[in-house]
Amino acid sequence: MIRPYREEDFEIVAKFWFAAIQAAEPEIVQRMGYEFTGAREYFKTVVTENQMWVYELNNIPIGILGIQNDYIDRLYVDQIIIGAALAKPCSTMPVRSLLNTFG
Repeated sequence: MIRPYREEDFEIVAKFWFAAIQAAEPEIVQRMGYEFTGAREYFKTVVTENQMWVYELNNIPIGILGIQNDYIDRLYVDQIIIGAALAKPCSTMPVRSLLNTFG
């Protein structure tokens, strides 16, 4: 289910957002000394600057989408479900139809 972001989503989505950053850019994370505490503080600005949507499975957030100024600014999925067939049903959906889902 896709729904608007709620305050109580913060901890779990911040954790898988940071895990995605670590996986995508491990050298930068290490070189810059990024830690979850600092990333968590930064993520608070992400939440306030974007219209946030959460994808949940069994009432647990597993993905987030941030829309800023009518474009997708951020899209993160919990690493636990990467590779699962969750995205396949909508993979052929036109982008405009997908965006209409969110607003």
